[in-house]
Amino acid sequence: CTNMSSQHMFPRFLFVAQMYYYLFWYMMLMVVSPGGVEDRSFWVMVAMLNGNCLLSNIGVFNHVYAAVRYRAAALAEPPLKTLFDSKLAAQDQLADVVSLLIVPAIATSFHICNALSVTQYNSTALISLWQRFGALLVARVTS
Repeated sequence: CTNMSSQHMFPRFLFVAQMYYYLFWYMMLMVVSPGGVEDRSFWVMVAMLNGNCLLSNIGVFNHVYAAVRYRAAALAEPPLKTLFDSKLAAQDQLADVVSLLIVPAIATSFHICNALSVTQYNSTALISLWQRFGALLVARVTS
């Protein structure tokens, strides 16, 4: 069966896993740092997330895994693997940006439903939410 297909052929099947990864991180970010952009834990998690993204997109984790597993001289990567990695990095960026727009949009819909049911609604939580995700979007696009 391994002769019938290539290991590095279709990165598009990983898009759903990447989406769930970022959705999980951003939902956790809302729970861990309720103070918004003023909270120190928010910036620590932003640094962790962007650092993890940068390291995985340049292939550090794969190279460390290969070095530990094979313990031999590194072989040259086939061109298909290089193309796969570049597609995966672009797809990862897309999954992250889409998640950065989906999570606050869903949270905003809950805020709007809550605002319709009460007479006086405090909009500071909604503003803080969009500040957080705006900062995350700027950090992700610039990294």
